[in-house]
Amino acid sequence: LGLTCAVRPNEPFLGRPLSFYLGVFLPPALGMFASLTLSYFGGLSKPQCISVSIETVYQNTGIALTVALTSFSGPSQHQAAAVPMFYMGAQFFLLAILSLSSWKLGW
Repeated sequence: LGLTCAVRPNEPFLGRPLSFYLGVFLPPALGMFASLTLSYFGGLSKPQCISVSIETVYQNTGIALTVALTSFSGPSQHQAAAVPMFYMGAQFFLLAILSLSSWKLGW
């Protein structure tokens, strides 16, 4: 549902400005880095640091999508729905990288 609402028929799926992608990707990326760094220097064990980072990055995009779809209409609804959909992709990518790299590094 979110994907169909986030894409307008006359607009390509990836046809947004770079500032949109940076604005969606940077908050979870910086949050992951900050939470991993602070929890590590805070004295948590490595598995706990990974858990803190996962919990920091993972957000309930379903709630954000519901708010976007009920709060806006028309073209604004498509733009608002795109943010949680791309955020979901960013968090999936970041958490996959974090999980696989921490597993391979023995964390």
